[in-house]
Amino acid sequence: MNIQDFKTKKIAVSFTDDEQGKKDRRTFLKVCEAEGMKWCTGQKATDDNLNWECIDYFPDMALTGCDRGYYESLGYSIVPFAFFALKKPRPDKLTAIRDGNDQRITVTSQRASLMALYGR
Repeated sequence: MNIQDFKTKKIAVSFTDDEQGKKDRRTFLKVCEAEGMKWCTGQKATDDNLNWECIDYFPDMALTGCDRGYYESLGYSIVPFAFFALKKPRPDKLTAIRDGNDQRITVTSQRASLMALYGR
């Protein structure tokens, strides 16, 4: 799962109740804030003084938080923060131009792209 999935699908991200969970939560909320998300109260995402078990996002609305049972009753997928990808996904295919002569080659991995570019 990634931030785009979080913004568009029925996903609630869950956090552990220990110190690492608190760090993960702060990291996640920084990403949410960078994506322009705010709490339903209008506060910045990083202005978080609640300790919800899970956080979700209502598209074009706001971040909200509640316990796991609430989200499960609504049919949400619960994704532990540990399985959440903070970076935006790379495209599945890359296009390489070899020797400037506009021979286009579509490849499916970065290694294959470099091999195509350098003729190896």
